[in-house]
Amino acid sequence: MVQALTRSFLWLTAALMLGSCVEDSDVNAELLNRRWRLTDVGETPIEVSSFFQDRESYIQFVASGNRIEGLSACDEIGGNFRLMRPPIRSISRS
Repeated sequence: MVQALTRSFLWLTAALMLGSCVEDSDVNAELLNRRWRLTDVGETPIEVSSFFQDRESYIQFVASGNRIEGLSACDEIGGNFRLMRPPIRSISRS
């Protein structure tokens, strides 16, 4: 279950980035340096992370160093991303 939620969270993130077919400057303004909160996976609502009961699952694209940071279910998420000309986006796991 946890692996399925984590995998779904990563696919959701990849879909979000691939679906952002706009100029790079618009993408930067909309996606970077914000925490994006996971609210549901499919039809399963996500209330809080089981990693910390008082913290919600999220993902954040940090402009400094092109880092991905986040929390999903009981796992932390980390990696790098690269913005290129639409529609290509790249995410790697650390």
